Amino acid sequence: EFQHRLVHDSHNPSILQQAARGLKTDMDKFISHLVSPPGFETKMNSITVISNHDEVGNADRTVNVAMNHQQGIPDGWARNAARMTFGVGMLSPGVPIFFQGEESLAVNKFKWGIPSTWDVGWDWLDVGKDWDLGKVNINDDKVRLFRRLIDMPKNGRENSNEYKSLSDTDKKVFDYIASVPSEKREDAIMNIFRKLHFNYCKDVIALRRSSPAFDGDAEVKGIYTHNDNSVMAFTRKKNGEEFVVVGSLNKENLGNYNLPFPDGRWRLVCNSDASFYGGENFGSKIEVNGGPGTVIDIPRGGMLVYKRVG
Repeated sequence: EFQHRLVHDSHNPSILQQAARGLKTDMDKFISHLVSPPGFETKMNSITVISNHDEVGNADRTVNVAMNHQQGIPDGWARNAARMTFGVGMLSPGVPIFFQGEESLAVNKFKWGIPSTWDVGWDWLDVGKDWDLGKVNINDDKVRLFRRLIDMPKNGRENSNEYKSLSDTDKKVFDYIASVPSEKREDAIMNIFRKLHFNYCKDVIALRRSSPAFDGDAEVKGIYTHNDNSVMAFTRKKNGEEFVVVGSLNKENLGNYNLPFPDGRWRLVCNSDASFYGGENFGSKIEVNGGPGTVIDIPRGGMLVYKRVG
């Protein structure tokens, strides 16, 4: 039922389905399931399904749900929403499980008994080996710019102000995309987003493993929901460590958003919208003071995680 409330349900749309379709999101229902029995009555014995072969085989992959099952490269919001969904699942109570490809933004339609649907290759894993991935900054606008530059004659391109304004890392990314045959260019772009999504999933798994506050049986409390704004927040706490997890499925960035934190000082330890993950670096309030007047910047379709530091 956790997966049904978060990702996909054929009869009762999840919060991800609702957001993808432009509907009001029932954050109250999701948080109620997260913090209350019977969903997590015995948390250490609960499997927290982000995705598995049944859910993917019967329905679809998470990012495809975020795209409302449209074809092509997922847009910025859909990629963000896939990261948010994975992050919230990984940092929730219980023991998480996800299906192969969730960690690499796979979009292939998996079906049982049809081996050709089981994998879409591993070319993405070698992307960027000679790049400084911390300086890669690729988003929908940058992809549109690269497409325009590719369509230019080489001499005109290199003399254009748009090309000259690219960073050295941007030029390496552009050269990689421009070097492949035109029929494989969309795959090359997607491979970049897959690699950056993989970076994010590794970091979220490391964050979960870094603290007992994310143990399966660690305390969880819902502290905020807003169905119209598609925003929710909950805390995880154990052995003196405490975190606030904020998730948004809003299709717009929410700047200076009032979201009451517990009292204390809180430091940002994960922003799913970081450019290192393929995002746009919105949500940069590194440290905030808790209380009813807490104000943060929440990226569209994003997840922020703050740790108590005082």
